[in-house]
Amino acid sequence: LPWSLTLTTTAPAASANIVAQGDTDTIGCRILVDGVLKDEKTTSGVNAQTFCLVKSA
Repeated sequence: LPWSLTLTTTAPAASANIVAQGDTDTIGCRILVDGVLKDEKTTSGVNAQTFCLVKSA
């Protein structure tokens, strides 16, 4: 980590869902659509896991 993923579509709408888990005590995710932040979460705990979701982008 860190890592990134870029998706491109010609569809008029799309759904994005990112799930992440690590072996550290803090992890986060972020979804940007055309450079605009749509969702961001950070979680703490043993083997932290988190998710970000945008239903319509």
